[in-house]
Amino acid sequence: MNEQRSKLRYLPIGYKLMLSYMLFILIPVSVIGYVSHSMYEESIRKHVKMNVRGTLLQIRDNIEYKMRDMVRISSLLYGDYDLYRFLRRYEEGWDNYDRMTKEILPKIEVATKSTGMKLWTSVFFRNESLGKALGPMISIILTE
Repeated sequence: MNEQRSKLRYLPIGYKLMLSYMLFILIPVSVIGYVSHSMYEESIRKHVKMNVRGTLLQIRDNIEYKMRDMVRISSLLYGDYDLYRFLRRYEEGWDNYDRMTKEILPKIEVATKSTGMKLWTSVFFRNESLGKALGPMISIILTE
């Protein structure tokens, strides 16, 4: 009986080394690795959330800036009483051409180029006498 008991208690040196290796190396390293991985993941999530939030705020500010710029440009055109008077005037011949080249087109060009962006400007006139004065000149000036 004593012999059986001693056989059960006897562990070869390889098993003892393996047990001590697992107890003192593998388990602590695994626990430390798991904890550090979870902390790293949480930190990455926090930084990504902050970066995305900052990017979205910057995008919103840029859109607001561009919208204010568009409102300013439209108010340049729609709020100009002189431009309104020049567009409403019905004249023929040289007076019409002179009014288009010296008054109307420069105001539209200034409004188009004041943003610093490339804009496509389309102008639709209801005044039939202006169509004769426009010709190809309006498309060249407005699409530059």
